[in-house]
Amino acid sequence: MLDLGCGSGDLTALLVDDPRLSMVALDLSASALGRFRASYPNGLPSTLGLARASVYELPFRDGTFDAVVSFGYASAASYNGAEREVARVLRPGGIAVIDFANPSLYHWLASPLPTLRWYRRYRASREAQYHFGWRGLREHFEPAGLRFDTCRYVNAYPPLQALADRTWCAPMDRFLATLAGPLLGRITIARFRRM
Repeated sequence: MLDLGCGSGDLTALLVDDPRLSMVALDLSASALGRFRASYPNGLPSTLGLARASVYELPFRDGTFDAVVSFGYASAASYNGAEREVARVLRPGGIAVIDFANPSLYHWLASPLPTLRWYRRYRASREAQYHFGWRGLREHFEPAGLRFDTCRYVNAYPPLQALADRTWCAPMDRFLATLAGPLLGRITIARFRRM
């Protein structure tokens, strides 16, 4: 598995203990990778490797990985042009799970002009903006060889920091995302399969 744009390793730390996984965590930032390495004072687990590289030039052979994950609200795999490299390093049938900002009602209310510009970029055929909903994800990723499977919306609760630490916030988020995910969810988590 490749954690693309791993940063300080928050997601990798959740996955690396699974004995079924062999992982590579990759980021462009040397300082982020340094913090990641420092979080393992006794050395990295034998099933984990770190790599520093650009998402546009992944240093792996074609079909190296069974899975690619890329999280972080503006995840590395969501950058325009990265989709071809993600497809290249995935084996046929491999899965990519990537998060994207979703143009939810909260974005429209909090910052309507930037959200309108976002929408206009999506609608302009010369622009490569594909974050605007599942249809935009499908239109953008399928030509690269990644078939859109499904998506899930998260962070559907009102964007008030005071709510985030409440015990009832996660169940409320799941309920609101199920009820009106495309409208309220501030993040889309999409799954793609390599064709």
